[in-house]
Amino acid sequence: MNSPRYLVNNRFGKILLRGIDAILPVYHKQEPIVAPRKILLVNLAHLGDVVITTAMLAACKELWPQAEMGVLIGSWAHLVVKDHPLIQNIHLMDHWKLNAAAIPFKEKIKRYYRTARLALAEIKQQQYDLAVDLYPFFPNAIFWLWKAGIPYRAGWTTGGFGSLLTHPLKKIDRNQGMGDNYRDLLSLLVGKKVQVKIRPQLPPMCKSLVAQILPKAFLRNTYLVFHMGTKESPKLWLEEKWRILTQKCIGQGFFIVFTGLGKEEACRINRITYQLPNVFNAANLLNWQEFAAVIQKARHLVSVDSSAVHIASAYSIPTTIIFSGINSPVFCGPLNPKATLLFKKLTCVPCLNRKGCSTMNCIREITPDEVLATIIKTNCFVSFC
Repeated sequence: MNSPRYLVNNRFGKILLRGIDAILPVYHKQEPIVAPRKILLVNLAHLGDVVITTAMLAACKELWPQAEMGVLIGSWAHLVVKDHPLIQNIHLMDHWKLNAAAIPFKEKIKRYYRTARLALAEIKQQQYDLAVDLYPFFPNAIFWLWKAGIPYRAGWTTGGFGSLLTHPLKKIDRNQGMGDNYRDLLSLLVGKKVQVKIRPQLPPMCKSLVAQILPKAFLRNTYLVFHMGTKESPKLWLEEKWRILTQKCIGQGFFIVFTGLGKEEACRINRITYQLPNVFNAANLLNWQEFAAVIQKARHLVSVDSSAVHIASAYSIPTTIIFSGINSPVFCGPLNPKATLLFKKLTCVPCLNRKGCSTMNCIREITPDEVLATIIKTNCFVSFC
């Protein structure tokens, strides 16, 4: 399932991007990149997307060991890359379309242009040889990479402004994972097929962080992390199924840490864990480092499609993803060989409809026993086996 020309749902948006690309000058080149001195990796999207982007850091260093690495991201993802050992420079740009802050639209526009101007000045000063935009959807930062005068610019044309790329990929294959799509992009850059390892990499979190957060009983025992939260309601699994799964896991001897953000998620967790032993509601209690540390020390993560599954992949944590069919499971799944994606293989999957449908049987028909089986399979050395 190859992508259409533009990965934009809005018809007017497609027409606008087509018109922009028609009038822009074309900079496409065929020459391979030999030895870039400085590389800029770009992803303006949200936490999970930026975690996936970290997989390209080691891959680029493997191909170009002497290159200095920089990133261009939204400010909301700054903590993901802060103190990363492979990153020398961090630039921030908050695109209005991706800004989820509770501020007026006018303020989002102002912040976008303010951060874009600052990032542009910083990028020009660094004099990057190569920039790679790793977000195949709209919006990307291709215009600003061209404006900065970076001589080699790579990425997908599916988010618009593809005429300004020197090394464009016109399609993205949604029948393969992002790891393989990243390899396709790198192969285009070096002029031959590459087989580099693509795995997200985050700095290890301090073990003492977990000790400061969780009750001592959880530290003495094996704990699971359940992450139910997502802002997209079609991705939600039913509360009664979460409660049944929780009861079954407690019966197997597990302690369970629930994570989430916001008043609504905290209330959902309280309803699901009401009068149950060996559970801890960590909703709204964790900053980024603490959230990552709790996942890093977990025996297993159970989550809907969210940033949590990509954090787990960076630490090679066994993961079960309760997946809805609004996206392609192969394309959107984490870069983690220890991950299991659960979804119902209906004829409508993937529907690529972000609003979902009235039934959402692709996710709601997944049973607690199916999820429990994946947990037990990867934890068979625990006392109950």
